[in-house]
Amino acid sequence: MAWAHLSASLIRRRSSNPASRMFFTFFPDSLHPKRLSCPRAAGWHLVSALPVNFQMGQSCGLGVRSTFTSPVYCGEAPHLSDSGISITNSKIDTSCEDVPGSPPGFAPLSFKSDASDLRKPLSCLNGNAPPFTPYLQHQFQEQSPMSSALVTPFSKLRLDEGVEMDTSSYVDPRSRALLPSWVLDGQGRIVAPLARILDEDLLAVFARDKSGCTFLQANYPPEGTPEREAIGKKLLENGELFEALCADVFGNFFIQCAVQHSNQTEQRWIISHMLGRKLYPMCLNRYSCRVVQKVIECLPEELKSLLMVELHSTNLVNLCTDQNANHVIQKIMTTFPLSQWQFIVEHFIKNRDDLFSVAENKYGCRVVQLIIEVLSDNSKKPLKHRPEMLEEIMGHLLSNCERLASNEFANYVIQHIIKAGPLSDYRDRLIELCLLRNLLSLSQEKYASHVVEKALEFAPPALLAEMMDEIFDGYVPHPETKKDALDIMLFHQFGNYVVQRMLDICCEAARAKKAGINLPDSDQRMEWLDRLETRIAQNRHRLARYSSGKKILATLQQLNDCSAVQSTPVRGRRAFPIVPPSYR
Repeated sequence: MAWAHLSASLIRRRSSNPASRMFFTFFPDSLHPKRLSCPRAAGWHLVSALPVNFQMGQSCGLGVRSTFTSPVYCGEAPHLSDSGISITNSKIDTSCEDVPGSPPGFAPLSFKSDASDLRKPLSCLNGNAPPFTPYLQHQFQEQSPMSSALVTPFSKLRLDEGVEMDTSSYVDPRSRALLPSWVLDGQGRIVAPLARILDEDLLAVFARDKSGCTFLQANYPPEGTPEREAIGKKLLENGELFEALCADVFGNFFIQCAVQHSNQTEQRWIISHMLGRKLYPMCLNRYSCRVVQKVIECLPEELKSLLMVELHSTNLVNLCTDQNANHVIQKIMTTFPLSQWQFIVEHFIKNRDDLFSVAENKYGCRVVQLIIEVLSDNSKKPLKHRPEMLEEIMGHLLSNCERLASNEFANYVIQHIIKAGPLSDYRDRLIELCLLRNLLSLSQEKYASHVVEKALEFAPPALLAEMMDEIFDGYVPHPETKKDALDIMLFHQFGNYVVQRMLDICCEAARAKKAGINLPDSDQRMEWLDRLETRIAQNRHRLARYSSGKKILATLQQLNDCSAVQSTPVRGRRAFPIVPPSYR
């Protein structure tokens, strides 16, 4: 087994002969590596111990710097080391210090002679080089591709693949790799007529190709033409080809085009290919799910309603939580009337655990939000059991509000209930049953703190007052530290956002009062602002050390600078102390 020791970079030393160039021939041996040593000879010396791979060239502004290995130096034969490196000189016209030019058989490389670019740090060498390991031995198999490079290194020399190349005449190999050459002109454009493409039975080939698929969509034949009939026979009457193209990265776009322009006969063919236990896997596929959505969007209701019958026997939880199928479910909910898909709602009403599984899923949480939106939308055609279904769904969610509010994705469902206008009754119930008496603990959770913020923003005046009173006075201070809930939240990594929301709500009342607008609870909000301002002033130096604290200080400072806070009959106002410059 031959050993190749790849650790040194051969660089020409500045000498009186600037026109020297080196060529090397490798004779691999199995010698144990010794410490690198090489006296200066023939105007050259070996430097560094940087291991470099066997792609022994790098294209840069200076040409090519070749890297090879000479673990030992043979003093008796300066031109040949005992590791087998033969060193010879030849002439080349150059004025650059590093080895310029290109290896034999390569076109000359242009480079800049700017003095600032003459030397590059070792970190700028070939990006394929392994990390620096001094005197590391690299063992190569005799049949490996690298072994052939050891005999004639320059015959296998390649430029660095990471170097930017001119791509003005480059053609994406995938875009036309499937197309025969006779359909393209000299510039790579498709010039073959559609009729000949169909006669040559190339419809599937074109549909699977990026450029071919675009060509078919742009030249889709109108109804009644021979080309349209040929496409119908080859595509729509062939179920296997239809399914294969639906799941293809480019073919699905052609199928969508065919669905969009289909007539009644073609529409029946399309539906027939999607029924019979084929709809479920199509919904789960990344590309065919788009075809299903296009069918739901374009086909008449009497045909696409057959798809709903097919979904009755499928796994609804998987469809709602799948990365692709959830879009099909959402398309059904926004396109079909509720009476067509109420079996989905009824399933979640009967199976509460399935509802929670979907609500706590990254993709399913949006499905649950959409169900709530549709059930609470009174503008749509009324359904007899709509209020009852909404009450059942909301009952399941509110009874497990704390669990859902603390979940990474289900908290969006709870936030949607709080901010949706038609769900104001459920919002009030949620605040009363779930949030009140738990504000401190929920404010210190990563996801539940978002729910508390949303509740402060959308709560009615009465419930807002209860929430504020709980934070200010609802918790007994710690017997030793004397810290209350506001102190804890003020410096908590999540609770400080709740305090910022409280401050924004109070500042909103101050700005409204300055503009001549009196909110129903304006005086009460001004009192809360005074209490917040006092507590923040007591901790301003500590707050100024944190980014969250700086935001709180900046909010109050901006309010004072704009003179938004004015004296009130209830309590005299004072200017907030300016933030120390050292903390700004």
